[in-house]
Formats: sequence, structure tokens, C-alpha cells
Amino acid sequence: EDVVQQGKGGAALFGGLVAHKFLAPALRTRLLEFVGDSDSAGWCADGELNSGGDDATKTENHYQTWAARLARDLGAEHQTLAIS
Repeated sequence: EDVVQQGKGGAALFGGLVAHKFLAPALRTRLLEFVGDSDSAGWCADGELNSGGDDATKTENHYQTWAARLARDLGAEHQTLAIS
């Protein structure tokens, strides 16, 4: 059950993870925005599509797209608006 619960001593419990303090990641100074199609969405980034339907999302991986890689290389946050 993925529910955050207040534990003893102010600790937060989430699915077996115990944390006494949650820290926000450091903000990046650059923000890149991408608008694109299947290539920007990561269509078939994890292999070739063998069939349609629900299997189509099994090969989609935005993390592997050129947009996401460029943002990581530049140390930038990014947003992508794309449709496959």
C-alpha cells in the first residue's frame, strides 16, 4: 500500500521507506522546452514495435530521446510536449 504515514519521531513512512527529512533537489538554472512528434516522445526507443494496442507503450521511453539527453548533457531541466 503506497500511503505516506506519520511514523514515530516525525519520520515519514512510504511503502517500507523511512525518511526523517525530505530534501528538494537543487534547482537548475536552465530550462529547455521541446515540441515534437514520435521522435521527441521516445517512440520505439526501447526496441521495435511488434504489435499495436497496449504493447505500443512498452517500447516508448522519453528518457532516451535526444531532447532528454541534451538537457542532461547541459545540466538543464526540460519539458517536452510531444505526441506519437
